[in-house]
Amino acid sequence: MSPPDKEPPVINGWIVLAHPLFARRYVALRDDVRRLRIELDADAYVQHPTVKLFAALRRLITEIVPQDPNAPEDMPRGSLARYRRVKGKGLPPRYRLCWIFFTRAKAIVFLYINDEVSGLDGERPFHAPIQPANHCPRRAASP
Repeated sequence: MSPPDKEPPVINGWIVLAHPLFARRYVALRDDVRRLRIELDADAYVQHPTVKLFAALRRLITEIVPQDPNAPEDMPRGSLARYRRVKGKGLPPRYRLCWIFFTRAKAIVFLYINDEVSGLDGERPFHAPIQPANHCPRRAASP
């Protein structure tokens, strides 16, 4: 993700942004991967779970999600239906990547990637902080 002083990247015509919850987790994973690159031999590095997680996450945010941020298979049910989340697609079984997108602004905001501690309930930490009145444009994309 871009540092705060740089323009956000545009991928497949979508402006890609990161909520602070996601940005902190992404930077921590990136730093872990950089450390592992120095500490491990090449075979151990490519097999390390953190490296695999970061590679899958990077592919999701730079290739898969910007192709179709409103993909039907990424739409949760119930109270979180206005958000999107992906499971699988290279992520370990207990991981979910969550985002919201805005058609008019042509923007994707990555919100959260859960970790070993948060488990399957990865949506809970971002649910309250990103209510549209607080942090996001008022009109979310229609399904």
